[in-house]
Amino acid sequence: MVYTKKVNICGIDFTVEELPPNARDDTFMGRSDIVACKISINSNMPEQQKQVVLIHEVLHCILDNHSFAKESNDEVLVSTLASELYRLGLKL
Repeated sequence: MVYTKKVNICGIDFTVEELPPNARDDTFMGRSDIVACKISINSNMPEQQKQVVLIHEVLHCILDNHSFAKESNDEVLVSTLASELYRLGLKL
């Protein structure tokens, strides 16, 4: 069963889905698609990790929406911010 919910990012409603990996070697944690307004989260992760990954993907969407994304540099920045925001109590 696929779990879905909505989250509003920069005034745009995104669908958040929890999906199992497609294959045994699929190690995705999360993916975001600002064109389709969709975030996919690996359903096999513990709840705390799902929250951090969701925050991570929301940050990617914010950066992409405002044209701040720089593929070579944003992954470390987004991961650090997501972990710290979760530690400080942010939950989506």
